[in-house]
Amino acid sequence: MSKHMENISLSWTMRQKKFGNTTRSVLFKNLPNWMNDSIHKRHSEFVLENLPKMTSDVLDVGCGYGRMAAEIKKKNPSIKIQGVELCKPFADKFISDYGNCFVGSVQEYTPSKKFDVIIIVTVLMYTEISEISSIITKLWHSLNKNGRLICIEPSTSFLIEARRLLRKKELQPTGENVHYFSKSEFLEVVEKNLNSSMFVANQSFGLFPIISKPVIHHGLVFEKI
Repeated sequence: MSKHMENISLSWTMRQKKFGNTTRSVLFKNLPNWMNDSIHKRHSEFVLENLPKMTSDVLDVGCGYGRMAAEIKKKNPSIKIQGVELCKPFADKFISDYGNCFVGSVQEYTPSKKFDVIIIVTVLMYTEISEISSIITKLWHSLNKNGRLICIEPSTSFLIEARRLLRKKELQPTGENVHYFSKSEFLEVVEKNLNSSMFVANQSFGLFPIISKPVIHHGLVFEKI
């Protein structure tokens, strides 16, 4: 594991120790629980809306303690979910509740099977820019035909607005060396590494329900054809 990923792993372990297995531990540590729960609700609705009806195998990259897995299992308990998680305490919780989880970075993970759906939520933001292409390509090759890749990553709009409101030009709300994406940049960085793909959906998530600004995350869905 690279030094960069070791530092991120340590940071997440400290967050888990402080906030436990909660939405605040994996979303925004400086926001109250109700706001993180609201953001999680919109994330999970986006994921569930884009699960194909015949889904049986899901890969959840950056699964955390299982916040997405819990929602998927509520919808269809028969779906099998494989996790990939850098933070061992989160991974241990996922294994306890949902089963198999690779403990380590997505860069180290080698899929041993193909999946109907691959979810990657707020993971690319912590990877080196030079590694994003290889990660997306690897995951795409691990999808079955007609399988879907569902991605959610942070928006530059949130960073710009937070810096403006707090009057801190160098503010890093989620830490240093974190990438934020405009919608067009996010679309490009994912789509350019896919072959035989069909664009299915995109959505921008505001900080508050109904109110779309400031946009805090972008969501994308591609289907393999």
